[in-house]
Amino acid sequence: MKTALVLGVSGGFGKHVAMALLQQGWCVRVLLRDANKLPTELIDRVVVFQGDAFNHEDVKLASQGCGALVYGINVPYERWQLEAIPLLSVSLEVAKQEAMTFLFPGNVYVYDPEQGPSFLETAPKKSITAKGEIRIKMEAMLKKAAQNGLKVRLLRAGDFFGKDLASSWMNFILKANPKHYTLTVPGPMQMPHTWAYLPELAQQACGLLEQDSWPSNYHEVNFEGHRFSFSDLKNVIEKRTGKPVKVRKLPWWLFRFLGLFKADIRELVAMKYLWFNEINLETGHPLMKGLNGHKQSELIDSLLESGLV
Repeated sequence: MKTALVLGVSGGFGKHVAMALLQQGWCVRVLLRDANKLPTELIDRVVVFQGDAFNHEDVKLASQGCGALVYGINVPYERWQLEAIPLLSVSLEVAKQEAMTFLFPGNVYVYDPEQGPSFLETAPKKSITAKGEIRIKMEAMLKKAAQNGLKVRLLRAGDFFGKDLASSWMNFILKANPKHYTLTVPGPMQMPHTWAYLPELAQQACGLLEQDSWPSNYHEVNFEGHRFSFSDLKNVIEKRTGKPVKVRKLPWWLFRFLGLFKADIRELVAMKYLWFNEINLETGHPLMKGLNGHKQSELIDSLLESGLV
């Protein structure tokens, strides 16, 4: 039986990829510092190893016999500078030793909006933020590992949304009330933004792991996802539910003030540009194009499945 080790399973990406792998008949192992943080959807369905992703021996023990490693670790913004690269180094080293396929979720931080608005997999990587520079360094590590024989699959996506995601922007800005919805917008109403519905993204991640005919060890795919503006979101919710959507602006001035005292909010403000620039993910892979789209019907279906509307 195909076996995968999923790191970061308590986060949205890791959990959904683990669930998708189980549906495809994989055996799934997870590594957790605290076994009590295993998502309820995975209880009694996965093999749990207790340990730390910083610890080489913990990761190695959990990965023995696995054919794939899913890197779903999401370091809090304020700890990226110290932890992001060392954590990835441990997993890459173990994956090379165990000859596993390495799946990594990419993001749009590696792009300069002025070179857009649309970006294919071949687009140059040029960041305008410190966190973007870290991600570029991490992707360089992935490419170097692939040159040394490791099979690497990078799946790049926009902002996640799905069910019960505490750290999702969508779950933060869209709230349901008995008679209406509240939409707190962090940018212009007409600005298109790229989103990834996690169950769809997880299915594509499984496809990348199960496809062995890629021409090289390093393979990068953009997940086009759902592309819509806040005006589009407002209109589709009102049309489908019959309830009004009340719009208010995110008070960035307050976030900037709070950032003087809290590092996590300060780091959040540094990424404000993502809401004021259009960054569209496009794929040059015919087999991947069209698996997810921009239709309003697909958007509302995803929002309904997520319980957001």
